[in-house]
Amino acid sequence: MLRIDYKPRDFGLVVFFSVAVILTHQISAFIMLVFTGSGLLAYFGLGLGIFDIGRPSWERSSTRESVNLTGLLVFDLGLITFMWSLTPHHGNSFLMIILDYFVSTVEKSGVGQLQSTNAQNIPPNVMPQQTLMQSIVEYLDVLGFLLLLLLTIVGCLYIIRQENISHATFTCVIATVIMLMFVFGFPMFGITTFVPGRWYPFVAAPMAVIAAIGLPYLVKNTQPSVMVVVLLLFVVVFPAASILASESTQDQPAFTNTQTRYSYTESELAAMQAIDTYAENKSKNWVTDHPYATAIERTESHNMESGAIQDGKVAGYERNLTPEWNNYYSAQRR
Repeated sequence: MLRIDYKPRDFGLVVFFSVAVILTHQISAFIMLVFTGSGLLAYFGLGLGIFDIGRPSWERSSTRESVNLTGLLVFDLGLITFMWSLTPHHGNSFLMIILDYFVSTVEKSGVGQLQSTNAQNIPPNVMPQQTLMQSIVEYLDVLGFLLLLLLTIVGCLYIIRQENISHATFTCVIATVIMLMFVFGFPMFGITTFVPGRWYPFVAAPMAVIAAIGLPYLVKNTQPSVMVVVLLLFVVVFPAASILASESTQDQPAFTNTQTRYSYTESELAAMQAIDTYAENKSKNWVTDHPYATAIERTESHNMESGAIQDGKVAGYERNLTPEWNNYYSAQRR
């Protein structure tokens, strides 16, 4: 829509996919609103002459783009409001629950409150000491994103130059800035209502476009030998860091003793079936360890408590589970 002379059927296809996103997932729908709104903000910013653009092509195409973007944004916002008002969630509509949660989060947020809370809850010299592997994994988790962010910054500086800016590229810049505020800005004040961890794949899309635009600028304005070394390091480090990061290896972590595994093995699934078979008293609080307790709590089939691990066993499980389950549990752990 921002780069070609599109026709009504093309715009209808955009509307169709926007409806599909709204009906598929709430967070994705909200991120789509942010990106569409960024396109409208980009139009107003360029129309106000912030970058002193005098190109006739922009003047000819801007009016049509603004009308269609405004219509798309209003339509999507109305449909989202309507759908979320009808979606049940914890005894109320999803829209009301989210608004109440957001207002409550904002009221409790603030730099001063966070500092006072940290000072009260975390006494000095009581912070747990990280192991070397934990520190390495933490840096590895953010390394790939930081490399992409570095090239994105270069691309942004290149795009906002007068001779390089356009509606499409400026939309990507504004969308990236706004999305990064949701990812990093709001969580700094304790506002996590928008689930910032879900935004990384979406913000990476415009960041990749901007980074690709900024690369030719670096190549032209940097010594070839230096640029070749930098690009080779990026080609090697970026994929490796992205593949080994915790978010990329949730089913099978590269560092099993440090990263959390969120999937279940065949033996764990069999153990859960055994719990469902032998734990017949569903009103009683049964004790087991992770990941069994977490999985069964989500299904709400039994009252489960997470037990502490002592000497390779769950403390207290002998008195809470039947003898048949004790034998099965021991066999599975072996």
